[in-house]
Amino acid sequence: MELLLLQLHQLAMEFVNNGVMSQGLELFDLAFDLDDQIFTIREALDEIEKTIQTLTDLAPDPDEDYENGED
Repeated sequence: MELLLLQLHQLAMEFVNNGVMSQGLELFDLAFDLDDQIFTIREALDEIEKTIQTLTDLAPDPDEDYENGED
């Protein structure tokens, strides 16, 4: 993805700063593709976060001393 972001930056620079209008279609196609990939990654991370939160909710209260058998 890093290379795709660098490619997007290069295309945007050519399109915006240098007026290379022929790069427009490739620029916008790549931007939409990256947007889709980021959305998919974000959804996956949300699911991972939910699972981790479920696990951390099971953790004992850090203020209680469970090692010494105190409640």
